[in-house]
Amino acid sequence: MDCAEHAEDEIARRLAVLLPPGSVNTISAGEVREWVIGYLGRYDAELARFPGEVGQTHWNFWMKDFEPSDAAFAAVVFRPTGLEFFCGTGDRYAIKRFGEIEFPYDPEEFHAEMRQQFAVPEGSVLVGAEGAAAWLGRSGWCG
Repeated sequence: MDCAEHAEDEIARRLAVLLPPGSVNTISAGEVREWVIGYLGRYDAELARFPGEVGQTHWNFWMKDFEPSDAAFAAVVFRPTGLEFFCGTGDRYAIKRFGEIEFPYDPEEFHAEMRQQFAVPEGSVLVGAEGAAAWLGRSGWCG
């Protein structure tokens, strides 16, 4: 998918069906975009310190867990060719443990591991480099 508008719409659609209407853990596509932009700013600074990581695939996820029993997360795998987005729900402590301790070291295994441990109701949204650059208002996410 190389159109920023279609990517945003598809991400929003997937997020909208994660939780019941009115849940305090609801995540919007706009929030995901802002979280990704903020993360990439920090990641750029990290790459300045560790230039060997430039061009490498990496991932991050964000979670809302105001209601602990139905925590929602939005995850992105960053590749030189574009972004992979997926989202799901689970126990907030299990999600935090995964992110801090149990995560796979190979970023290509991240989606499969999240899907195995948590409720990920749909597959990924793949956004090509051109669409991702338009959606984020910047190019480059792997250094």
